[in-house]
Amino acid sequence: MASTRFRIPTRISEGRSASTYTPFVFPLVNCGARAHHLGIPFIWTCGTIILSTPDLTLLRLPRDESGPVFAEPWEAQAFALALKLSEQGHFTWKEWATALADELKAAEDRGQPDNGADYYHYWLAALERLVTEKGLTQTSALLERKEAWADAYRHTPHGQPVELGTSHSKPKHS
Repeated sequence: MASTRFRIPTRISEGRSASTYTPFVFPLVNCGARAHHLGIPFIWTCGTIILSTPDLTLLRLPRDESGPVFAEPWEAQAFALALKLSEQGHFTWKEWATALADELKAAEDRGQPDNGADYYHYWLAALERLVTEKGLTQTSALLERKEAWADAYRHTPHGQPVELGTSHSKPKHS
């Protein structure tokens, strides 16, 4: 039986075959009996990495065509702080990705919806956990600073920017 092969370009990464095409076997029409040969050509990939590991930190990162987007200024600040601390060597990006993935997984386990609205809350929680684990600050200092901001918020007139006063400028360390 005669056949025709068409070159179909395929992308092969570290394949064991030097072939750069997948043969398509098309039996030519004839007037005699046809023999049916069932077989699918393939490229052997056993033991070969064919997919790269995804960058978990970017999977759910809210973005548009120009890059990450932030609904509030604190989100951009948390984003920049994580990048800067990693650049300075306080933690590796792999450690960061693992911490963020853990926070996202914990939220999923709690049944929280994955609609992107709380993404930077998880980002901040991962950042807080890493900076305390690495000894860059203490949990008590973070709690004191949060309370100082909450107190400043409660004492700020409506429509005015919330700012830490001089009495709240530095958290007390125990």
